[in-house]
This record gives sequence, C-alpha cells and structure tokens, in this order.
Amino acid sequence: MKFAYQWFRDGATIKGATGSAYTPVVADEGRRLVVKVTGLKAGYSSVSRVSAVTAPVSKGLFSSPNFNVKGKLRVGHRLKARLTHSTPARALVKYQWYRGKKAIKGATKATYKLSTKAKGKKIKVRVTISLPGYTTVSKMSKATKKVR
Repeated sequence: MKFAYQWFRDGATIKGATGSAYTPVVADEGRRLVVKVTGLKAGYSSVSRVSAVTAPVSKGLFSSPNFNVKGKLRVGHRLKARLTHSTPARALVKYQWYRGKKAIKGATKATYKLSTKAKGKKIKVRVTISLPGYTTVSKMSKATKKVR
C-alpha cells in the first residue's frame, strides 16, 4: 500500500506540501493546517482521510541569546561578543554596545574597539536575534569591570 499526502492552510492547498511531514512557514502564522492522507493499492479503491484541524500556527521561538564577551579591558583593544548557541543560518543577529548606560553610536558589530572614551567606564552589549516568523529576542550582557 502507498500513501499520498496533501497539506492545506485554512482549507486551501499548500502547493508542494505533499510529504508525510510539513514544517510551517511564515505564511502559516495564525492559520490552521490539516493533512489529507490517501491510501492507494492496486486493485482497490483509494481511501482518503483528513486530520483534525490544528490550532492556529504561532510564531517560532528562539531561546534567549547566550553569549560571552571576551577581550582585554584596555583602551585600543577589542571586545568580542560571541554566541554560545546556534541560531538558524538566516537569523539576523544585531549588536549594540554600551558605555555605562549610553549606547555607543555606530558600535553595532560583534566586535568593539575600546576608545579613550571607554577609559574608566563599564561596557555592555545587547544582542538581538530576529527572523521572520519568529518572536524577536534580546539580551543585555552583564557590565564589564572598568576599562583601563
């Protein structure tokens, strides 16, 4: 016996969704899914059944970003924020570095070179991860010791 599958979004056929498993996409958010399974066997009539309707598809969730900040706390040296867990390859990871409580203009990369303005200040970084179809998450690091 063979089985054929067709997935539906709010009653409409999802083009190309003909496997036994289906991974929801951004277009499915807030919509309800069902699968129709058809059993096929030579010499017999085909039989189809439709699954129960799912609850509305919700956004995916990232775990809170886990990262560490490495580097010497000295003017002229670089600090680097490095994620310690994996995220989907298509995810957008943003960085914002802070000197004390103030965001540092233009300091939006994974690395930050400590300028003379950082001397005597504590440094932090906020990491934000986003991807369409997922809830955006953001986390602030603990403040470093004062820069020398």
